[in-house]
Amino acid sequence: MESDISGKKVRIEAIINGYLPGVRKAFSSPWSMQFRAFLRSKLNLFAVVRDGEKAFYHFLSRSTNREKGNLAESHLVFQACQYVVNICKASESVTTINEEFFLELQDEIARELRLMEMEEAESEKLERRISEIYHKLHPSNNLCTIPGVGERTAPIFFAAISNPARFHNQSAFANWTGAVPRSSQSANMEAKGLRMTKAGPSIMRMALFQSGDIGRRWDPQLAAIYYRAMVNNGKNHKQAMGAVMSHLGARIWRVLLREISLLNVHIA
Repeated sequence: MESDISGKKVRIEAIINGYLPGVRKAFSSPWSMQFRAFLRSKLNLFAVVRDGEKAFYHFLSRSTNREKGNLAESHLVFQACQYVVNICKASESVTTINEEFFLELQDEIARELRLMEMEEAESEKLERRISEIYHKLHPSNNLCTIPGVGERTAPIFFAAISNPARFHNQSAFANWTGAVPRSSQSANMEAKGLRMTKAGPSIMRMALFQSGDIGRRWDPQLAAIYYRAMVNNGKNHKQAMGAVMSHLGARIWRVLLREISLLNVHIA
């Protein structure tokens, strides 16, 4: 579902950037309430320019449910709209991009936006349900005490690992995640620095990569691992992230393992 939403966003952005150059970048933040309101009903730039800048400012203000909107943003977007309209008028003898074209474009983009927002709503419901189940099964939420692990990745780790005691040791867990380099040995030599085995679940590696990339920015130990791999060992970003992922995976496994041990002691 998330990939479908991302795909629709990429498609809409590509269309807007192609036919309305500079307009999307004039908005202060991508996919804001103002930008979405603009996509729903203001893609006919000829009408926007005819109505005037003041009317456009009030339109964007209403889209945020505020009495006063962002005047600077409104001005920049209106200028971008004027720029596109001027180009269309100057080239109307050699192009079919006119007011009628923008009316048809409005229908297409509005339809695509409605479908995307329906998927976003379903995704939010699913996310809330996953969070409810996760907090019910893992009430301590100790996973989120690990730098880089958040409300979205913690349920992935908890569900994928399930029972951490099924792994005999940290090495077995690391091999399961696939965040370890391949091994290639012969009688006289051993190759090092190979790609990761990627033996485990792909969703586990994705979550480890995302959490590791965030964690290395905030946690000194993860930052040091990344720095040594990049600077001292000459690794590229992905290779350095492999080392970070391996170390982060060990933390996750130990946190879950210790919690289960404590629960067992409490029950006994």
